[in-house]
Amino acid sequence: MSILTPHLPVMPVILPLLLAPLVVLLRQRNLAWAATTVTSLFALAISVHLTALVRQSGPLVYEVGSWPAPYGIELMVDSFSALL
Repeated sequence: MSILTPHLPVMPVILPLLLAPLVVLLRQRNLAWAATTVTSLFALAISVHLTALVRQSGPLVYEVGSWPAPYGIELMVDSFSALL
């Protein structure tokens, strides 16, 4: 288990949000396509790893900002959401 494993449920949301401003700032169209393709492949790899983790250990819960569910946002990855 790596350092990033507890944060994997939020990565498919954060990666495109971090990439969007970078793609807008890239002037060359080929670089923007390359950055988007690499990020998409990285998100796919994270999704496959999340699916394997869910099948192995059950649903994963991530509390954004470490706030409990009634006050904060809670992301949950179960077998159906991992499939999507």
